[in-house]
Amino acid sequence: MAHAIKLYHLVGSPNCMKARIALAYKGLSYESNVIDPKDRSEVVKLSGQPFTPVLVHDDCVLFDSSAILRYLDANFRSTKPLFSSDYDTMRAIERMERFGRNELSEPIGIAFRQLMSGDGLGRVGAR
Repeated sequence: MAHAIKLYHLVGSPNCMKARIALAYKGLSYESNVIDPKDRSEVVKLSGQPFTPVLVHDDCVLFDSSAILRYLDANFRSTKPLFSSDYDTMRAIERMERFGRNELSEPIGIAFRQLMSGDGLGRVGAR
């Protein structure tokens, strides 16, 4: 009998979205546990650290979206793979990930903080 996958996540977090997209792409059902960004005590209790997403499956507790994706690919092999076995494709993906980390992380962080604080939402030209 398969054990339930539990995902502890923030709704608007890009890293949490990555984990949810991977679970959906692989067709894996999971228990969704939305975390209040102001109270991360449940995540700390589970994983020993405050960051999301956190995936719990059997005795395994993982945080970090990249580690979660690799775990899903390694442990649910009968579903669609998340990663290519073609090295040129993997290098292209790594370039896109570096671009996302280096070029997009600051504007995404600003947007995320605005979303969480409610600052500037719904106002055109808000500064």
